[in-house]
Amino acid sequence: MSWLKEDIAEQWRNEGKRYARDVNAFVRKGMEESNQMNPS
Repeated sequence: MSWLKEDIAEQWRNEGKRYARDVNAFVRKGMEESNQMNPS
């Protein structure tokens, strides 16, 4: 049964990495757009 838990853990890790990558891309895009609107 331990192989099943390892498989699920790997899926969660991959899902977490994808989520973090998507969030980072979203934040980066938002920061670039706000910098263009409000140049300091």
